[in-house]
Amino acid sequence: MSNPPPPHNRRGFRLTIICALPLEAENVQSVFDICWEDEDIQCGKAEGDQNAYSTGMVARHNVVLAHMPSMGNNSASAVAAGLRSSFPEVKLVVIVGICGVVPFHATTQQEIILGDVIISTAVVQYDFVRQYPENFQRKRHIEKIWEELPLRFAHLSKEVPSAKYPGTSRDHLYEASYLHRHQTDAGLTCDMCNDNLVPCPKTCADLECGQDMIIRRDRLNLQEVLGPEGIPDHVPIIHFGRFGSANMVMKSGVDRDRIAKVDELIAFEMESAGVWDQYPTLVIKAACDSADSHKSKNWQDYAAVAAAACLKAFLKE
Repeated sequence: MSNPPPPHNRRGFRLTIICALPLEAENVQSVFDICWEDEDIQCGKAEGDQNAYSTGMVARHNVVLAHMPSMGNNSASAVAAGLRSSFPEVKLVVIVGICGVVPFHATTQQEIILGDVIISTAVVQYDFVRQYPENFQRKRHIEKIWEELPLRFAHLSKEVPSAKYPGTSRDHLYEASYLHRHQTDAGLTCDMCNDNLVPCPKTCADLECGQDMIIRRDRLNLQEVLGPEGIPDHVPIIHFGRFGSANMVMKSGVDRDRIAKVDELIAFEMESAGVWDQYPTLVIKAACDSADSHKSKNWQDYAAVAAAACLKAFLKE
């Protein structure tokens, strides 16, 4: 089947993909079947629109990729506003990238491990609250397949060397209350730990985070049997559920679990709440950390590839 013709102008696009990080956008562009700029088709943008765009075709869909200048819902909202002026016929926005996850699905109790993909069934802006005399009450937001994924993921991971599976030995889930800080008997040994405001910047290995505080997960033990560490035979599982969205990075296991329980969340990110009230929105993001103080960047490349592969499978279906 031949590809549809290129768009005649900016009104020829119905689908937009938004990425907050250059890493996310680079992997999304890698699943383009055609990049219209490479074909010398320049769509431009409306006067006054500050957004940066790339256009192309993915699985027979003409898509416009919007590159966010920074993370957060405020930035995402501004990008969505500019998008409306330049591409007025867009009907759906898909936010693609990486996220923090809750270790166990709120309704199914299935384990969620790093590299898995989350597709939104709802978005809850958990930092949007009303003040009452005795407490806060969060303002409720409206609720907002894929056999192809293993094939797309395997193909894309071969093209991106940095997306090599980090291995089960680097997927550690600690007890929620166990903080990422110096654990020596002599006490805290750096100013940042003493401040008690943010996690220590050193790695878990540097801090000797306790192995006895790691929560056992059956899926990781099975993965060790399936293949040697570092071989990309791990295929992400897709989970459907609610995203929590806020202008903050979730880096607390205790708060992660508390907020997730209230709203039945399974993942945390920072962009979707800024877009959903302007466009019908779907979020496809992959787990790069457990939204706790032990988070690191070890899984970002792998997760970004997983999310892009899932996007390709979604659009193909």
